[in-house]
Amino acid sequence: MPGRHIRASATPARRPASRRTSPGRASSRRRPSRRRRSRGFGRPTVTLVFLGLVAFLVCAVALMVRSAAPGEQDLAADGREPAGAVEGSGPTTPPLDFSGFRAGDIISDDLFFDADAMSQEEVSTFIASWNAGCVAGPDATPCLADLTETTPDVPADAFCPGGFEGAEGDSAASILTKAAQGCGVSPKALLVILQKEQGLVTASGPALVPSRYRSAMGYACPDTATCNDDFSGFARQVWFAARQFRVYEGDPGHFSFRAGETRPVLFNPDPDCGSRVVTMENQATAGLYNYTPYQPDDAALSGSGSSCSSWGNLNFFAYWKAWFGDTH
Repeated sequence: MPGRHIRASATPARRPASRRTSPGRASSRRRPSRRRRSRGFGRPTVTLVFLGLVAFLVCAVALMVRSAAPGEQDLAADGREPAGAVEGSGPTTPPLDFSGFRAGDIISDDLFFDADAMSQEEVSTFIASWNAGCVAGPDATPCLADLTETTPDVPADAFCPGGFEGAEGDSAASILTKAAQGCGVSPKALLVILQKEQGLVTASGPALVPSRYRSAMGYACPDTATCNDDFSGFARQVWFAARQFRVYEGDPGHFSFRAGETRPVLFNPDPDCGSRVVTMENQATAGLYNYTPYQPDDAALSGSGSSCSSWGNLNFFAYWKAWFGDTH
């Protein structure tokens, strides 16, 4: 276990092909593009004869219907699950809403540390719903809903008194739930971190490569160095990420951000991008900044982004809000 974990945000070189809400992309440094939409058609020239115009418009309408059909899933009325995948389409991310973000109070401690927020069955259902339509990667890297690993037993310690019971063929839902229970962290928080770091809840096809699972939670993957191979692999990433938030709480003197204290927080790994002073109003927020030590600038908050924008903690807030409702 490293003495401290400094993590900027997610670091994949490219976002999953299925993502349609660009501010949800994992990278902390890149400016998001606009939401992808179906392409329209320009006006026909005035020289077209009437019959040619009619034929053109009929074909155009048919093409538009086909191209629009696999559009982004809408949230159901309760904002917690997609309304349903379109047949033949892959998984998509929910629309992300950044309104209401407060830098000093990203999420309450009660929600972040609620280990009983979801059962294993509920986590499994959540993954199956949002991963619906996923296809394996070109090298057969599995979809999150199909992932299994043989996991070892991990003994209890001062930070994770519940430990972790290993198993053959452990599913992603089982691993997430056991890590949440063992360390006293919400499985919802682990799902959101998994998504904002590597987008694995909705990754599909070419976006599924082994490296995404090796660094699934962005744990021990600082912006200034390669990931530490000692913590490589889905189960290790999930377990040590969950444990790390309890380390922040139990040994705060070793970390930059502590609940109740006011500190400048950078906008970007580049210090020339500046910072803004933030008062950490609770432990969960302090932990998120220790894990991802950047806050969104005004451009990120507006949804447009800039070369100095970092999306990690803003995406945590927005994914939680889209999937699970209010962060307080």
